[in-house]
Amino acid sequence: MLKRLAPAIFVVLWSTGFIVARYGSEDASPLTFLTVRTAISALILWVVARIVREPRLVRPQLPIQVITGVGIHAMYLGGVWVAIDHGLPSGISALIAALHPVVTTVLSRVL
Repeated sequence: MLKRLAPAIFVVLWSTGFIVARYGSEDASPLTFLTVRTAISALILWVVARIVREPRLVRPQLPIQVITGVGIHAMYLGGVWVAIDHGLPSGISALIAALHPVVTTVLSRVL
């Protein structure tokens, strides 16, 4: 059941992130809010992983997972949230974020 619902849950949670960024940044700095949000998410996912008995990462996997996490969450989401905090509309930031993989793919062919 969880495997069937997981994609829908992911889409709902991810799509609300830009809306939450707009209102959450009113009460805390964007990076503080994002850090707390990520910590809560990590705790919830850790509990779910234990419940479904997901295998643990082995030591050689840790560096790439840390680099990926820092790249995605600290740089990408941090940049988006700081931009929203500086007045960029959340809809425009969502559009830019959605187009990023497409633009990267196209530019990788050209460059």
